Amino acid sequence: MSEAGVHQEAPTIPTTDDPKEFFDRFRESKFYKDASDGFYTGKTLASDVTEEEKDLAFLESDIAKIALIDFTQQELGFHYNYTNYTPESRKAIGEYVATVEDQAEMIREGATQHEIATVDGMRFLNHVAAAKQLVKDGTAPTEKMGRALARLILVDKKLDTLNSAREPDVKRLERKLGV
Repeated sequence: MSEAGVHQEAPTIPTTDDPKEFFDRFRESKFYKDASDGFYTGKTLASDVTEEEKDLAFLESDIAKIALIDFTQQELGFHYNYTNYTPESRKAIGEYVATVEDQAEMIREGATQHEIATVDGMRFLNHVAAAKQLVKDGTAPTEKMGRALARLILVDKKLDTLNSAREPDVKRLERKLGV
């Protein structure tokens, strides 16, 4: 709230529903550059490692995923528009979304932990399948980025949050396992 007691909305950022534009703009952003530079700080690479290999290694990291989520939150929002995807990607994304919706419904209805865990296994498989299809179609540059994009689709559909999507995969797994 301002001093006058009037609630002020957070500034809005532009959004895109074009996943190729989204990834192109991410790669051109300060978020990408800073995270990539940090990813390689203190690392010694073989002299024959190409820039493309470095880029792909970075894009498979949690650091890149978190930078993408930060980019989404602060510079360019993302909106899912099914017309920007191949039929194969739409199908894989639809199966992933449906499994997440089923799991949420089961939790609301008081399903057992075993039942929820079974659906969670399907959710994970569908998440990976969607990511692989996004890579195969050339929409996402790597599987990690495909999984991040699939999570952003969930966020757009109000089935997930950016904070949850930002969580590193290892931390999420540890939380699930109670470690």
